[in-house]
Order: sequence, then C-alpha cells, then structure tokens
Amino acid sequence: MRTAPYFHNMIGLLAETAHASPTPAAYTPATFPSRFANGQSTTRPGPDYPHPYTGGRWTLRQSCEYLISASMAVLATGASDHQHWQYGMYEMARDAMRTGADESYVISGTQWDPGAAQYLVNALRLGGVHVERATTDLTAGGQRYPTGSYVIPGAQPFLPFVRDLLTTARHTDSHAPTSPALPPYDIGGSTLSLQMGVQVDKVQGPVLGRRAAVTEPQRRNGRVIGKNETMFALDPRSNASFVAVNRLLRTGARVSRSTAAIETDAGLLPAGTFLVEPVPRSNGASLATALGLDVVTLAAPPRTPTTAVIPPRVGIYTPWGDNVDAAWTRWVLDEYEFPFRILRDADVRAGDLRESWDVILLPDAPYDSLLSGIPSGKLPEPYTGGLGQEGIRQLRTFTLRGGTLVAQSGAGALPVRAFELPVSNAIAGLGTGSFHAPGALLQVAIDTRHPIGWGMPPLVAIVSSNSPAFRVRPVPDSAPGPEVVARYVDDPHLSGWAIGTDRLPGTAAAIEVPLGEGRVVLLGMRAQHRGQAHATFKLLFNAILQN
Repeated sequence: MRTAPYFHNMIGLLAETAHASPTPAAYTPATFPSRFANGQSTTRPGPDYPHPYTGGRWTLRQSCEYLISASMAVLATGASDHQHWQYGMYEMARDAMRTGADESYVISGTQWDPGAAQYLVNALRLGGVHVERATTDLTAGGQRYPTGSYVIPGAQPFLPFVRDLLTTARHTDSHAPTSPALPPYDIGGSTLSLQMGVQVDKVQGPVLGRRAAVTEPQRRNGRVIGKNETMFALDPRSNASFVAVNRLLRTGARVSRSTAAIETDAGLLPAGTFLVEPVPRSNGASLATALGLDVVTLAAPPRTPTTAVIPPRVGIYTPWGDNVDAAWTRWVLDEYEFPFRILRDADVRAGDLRESWDVILLPDAPYDSLLSGIPSGKLPEPYTGGLGQEGIRQLRTFTLRGGTLVAQSGAGALPVRAFELPVSNAIAGLGTGSFHAPGALLQVAIDTRHPIGWGMPPLVAIVSSNSPAFRVRPVPDSAPGPEVVARYVDDPHLSGWAIGTDRLPGTAAAIEVPLGEGRVVLLGMRAQHRGQAHATFKLLFNAILQN
C-alpha cells in the first residue's frame, strides 16, 4: 500500500499511530524520556515531529486526532500544489517509457505449470501493466517463442513496477563489519515470477512477430486428450489438478497416483500423476473447461505401481491472537478446495486427535509462542496458554498413531525439540550478523521421486523468513530415518536481502520424518506465502494427500 504507488509514479505514505490500550495514560514531564528509540529528540520540534508532546494526560482520542491531522496535512498539500505533483508524475512516466524503450519481458507459452503463468499475467494487469499476447511465433533475444506467449514491453509508464515483480534483487549487507546490519522492513525479494515458478526472460532489442494487447483476464483453454473413457490422468505439475482431485473425491471417484512416470497420448507424465476412475468423458470435459486443465484419457491402467488417494481429514491449528500464516494457509486451501477445520488450543489439549484427523497443519510461529500462547491476564482464560505441554504431548500421540503433522517454517522447532527427532536446525542460535534472511527467495533442489516432491520442478525458489535449515542426524540401521525432499543448492541466494546464505548448502529445506505409525513433515519455508508462492504450493498439497 506504500511502495506500490512508488512504482506507479505516485506518492506513497505510511502513517501509523500506535496506542496499546484505550485506557488514558499519564506521563510526568520529570520522568518523560528525552529521546525516542530511534534517537530522535522527544522535546525539540522537527520536520516529522512538529509539535512535540512533553507529558501529561494522553488519551486514545488524541492518538486518533494525531493521525487525522497528518492525513489532512497530506490532502491539503496535494490540493494546494496539485499541478506540481501531477507534472512530476507525468515526468516519471515519460522517463520510464524512455528508459525501457529497448527492453521487453517474455513469458513463454511453454511453462512448467501453464496455469501459474496465467495467474502472473492477470496479477500484472491488475497492477496496470500493459501486456501483449503473441498471435504468431516470436523471435526475441536470439530465442524463439511459440504462439500464445506473452510480452511485457519495457516502454510503459509503470516500468519500475514491472522490474520489481519480474527481476531479481539480490541484496546483501554492504556495511562495514563493525556496523549493524540494516535489513529491510519487510520482504526484500518479492520477485513474483520466481514465487510462482514462471520463467520470464528479459530481452534487449526488438521482439519480432505479431501480438495483440491483452484486454481480458487470461484463462487457459483446457482440453480432453484421447478417446478412451476407462481412466483419466491429471498432470501433477499443474496446481489446478489438485482442485480437480478434490472435486472428484467429493463425488466418490477413485483416485490414485502413479509412483513413477507414465506414457500417455499427451506424452510422458511424471511420477505423482493422478489417475481417476470411473469418470464419464463429459465430466472430464467439464473439468478441463472449468479449470483450464488438460485431462488425458487412458485405455488401461498403467503398469507402474500406484498409491491410493484417500480424502484427508485436515485440521489447521490456529493460535489465538495474531497468526497471519494460519490465515494464509486457510485461504490457499480454500482456493484449492481442500476441506479443513480449525483446531484451537483446547481442541488439541483435549486429545483423541487421531479419531478426528488425518493431517494437522502447524502455521509458522516460534516454539515458545506455540507452547505458551498469549500470557495469562492479557485476555480471558480460554484464549491464553497456548498448546502447553499437554497439547504437545497430544500432537506426538496423534503422530505415533498414524497421523501426519505438517510444520511450516519456524513451527518446525516444535516437533524437532519436543519429539526429539533426529534433526537439528543448522542456523539455530546464529546472530543476525552471521545469518539473516528476513524474507528472501532461496533456491533448493527437489527430490521429485519422493511423494512430497511429486509434480515439482528439479529446482525451485522458496520463500524463507529466517526459516530453519535442517541437518539430519544418523539413526540406527534398523530404524527408518528422515528423508530429504528439498536441499539447498551451492549458491542459494536468488533474490531479496540475506546474509550468511553460504551456511545453507547441503542443509535441507523440507524433510519427512517417520514417527511411530505416522510422519512429521518439516517444511522449512512459507510454502503458501501470502497466496503468491504458486511454485511451492504442491509441497504443502502433497504432504496433505500423503496420508
């Protein structure tokens, strides 16, 4: 809401007024601090603090009036000097078009997940970006691109916005070793194409071939491939396949997954391909049309071994208080039509979890926060106390009895510590001067033969917010050990602000750990980050369906 206007040649301001309690407070001038936490004087007027408060009684109304005054000052400035601001906006747009005259961004019509490319194009258009679609094959930057590819010309007013979303911004701390690191306020690498797993090529020079402006939301035209009706196959590389599977499971269709690649009329489909029966051809066509998905018919079941997909009973643990990650998990599962229910502290502590759930998801949160929750006295008792030791014991019992516990990012510390898993966090305890990635895109290699890696590309960008990097400890030969699904590559830093990433190569970003009759899945990332990380949704979806 603040920086998006910057990249659209507008003015963006962030104004916040903090007021911890509606109860009036009284500050005596004698004990009033002389400086704010940032070192600025509390008594001397300045450009951003023109009328200092020097003590006395302060109320919630005064805080609200303070913010209203700032807002009215902004509006008054805009009204009195609008010609200056508007001409400045024009100049910025003009300069952007001149700067980008020789560059373009091409989204090939051939993508790992074609549906993700549609999402990206639609997101760009919502941001006011001019996008064109090729009506013939294209040639650009010495490469050929098929009909249906997309072109984003650099010569457009919102070029800074295009660059922000489609190019990498690899930042490291450039200060002297004796100076403190200065990380960004929020995510420092929002390269949307990497988050979505869409290949975008920046090219210099002309783009040859016919194209037309995109004026409507893009939707892929799905189709039914083949003439058989015995069995349908759905490509696991497409996120839309998971929507189709959830719809089919609700109708009682039998769904399984291939454990190896299979040959079809549409070519080779990878391990994890969904196999569905019985589905009338008309239903397959409906899914193809509704979801922009290719549905491939098979004359007979493939010879490769398969594993059944059982409709999972999913619970999302949602702590009381503010946990944005739990909300994003709910939103993404809603979008992809996974049925789920919310689990609160009391539900977990009550026990008998395995009777009601197959999969329990833990959102990103520190260990102490999950354990202790909101302190007693801050809220009524039903909303305080967190999971407690009893809740953790019940989660362990749930797993031992055959459940799947999926812990995202920082939540992985709970099962690692409390369940005594043969896993450690390689960056635990490191100061921010040694390792700090407060929102960066890092590259990992995926074991696509593992069920949690089915449908994933061999290399993918993950969103890490100081997320754990796992090391596996040896286990006795007679015991099943952890299986690594995603491992950091030699130089993992793709985009964003990060230091100390040279500590990551060889460590794991995703692991499955057997425990009793069940399993713990540690996803050391925000696999569903803000509903944007389409490239890693499948890691979460596969973990849910592997029950």
